[in-house]
Amino acid sequence: MFTKELSTLVSMGETPSAIKTFIMNKMLLEITEETELDRMHIFLKEALSGERTIKDAEAIYGPNPCELLTKDQADRFVFDYLTERKLDIGQSVSNLLSENRRIPLTERSFSKAQIKGNRHKYGACPYNEGRPLSYFKTVLFRWLEENVKPEAKVLVGART
Repeated sequence: MFTKELSTLVSMGETPSAIKTFIMNKMLLEITEETELDRMHIFLKEALSGERTIKDAEAIYGPNPCELLTKDQADRFVFDYLTERKLDIGQSVSNLLSENRRIPLTERSFSKAQIKGNRHKYGACPYNEGRPLSYFKTVLFRWLEENVKPEAKVLVGART
């Protein structure tokens, strides 16, 4: 299927721009598709709002699944997680989360064929918008384990 779509684009004339557009559209679909983390986040929000029970959330996700962290607490949690495991992500911790909240494709980024943020690398970590911005600790931990840790470099000989 990929080859057929690609050859169709190539036959349309503007090959470089057509290929860029195809790749950008494919990446956008991958970035925006609903993930298990999204479903987990929605479930926990429903538990907090009373649409589901906290006991159901605990049965599935363990103790205190609805614990919320502010932006600053989330930054600290991520910093501690990475430090304890001696992992390097090549950027500051607060940058990791703020870049993850960026909208990956805007009109300008699409015209330049550049994706903003880091969702293409780490996947999206769901968060609660509003004042204050917050994260479910359980969701944040799962995102770190499944998405960030595999992409991080292990620091050899790092001091603890």
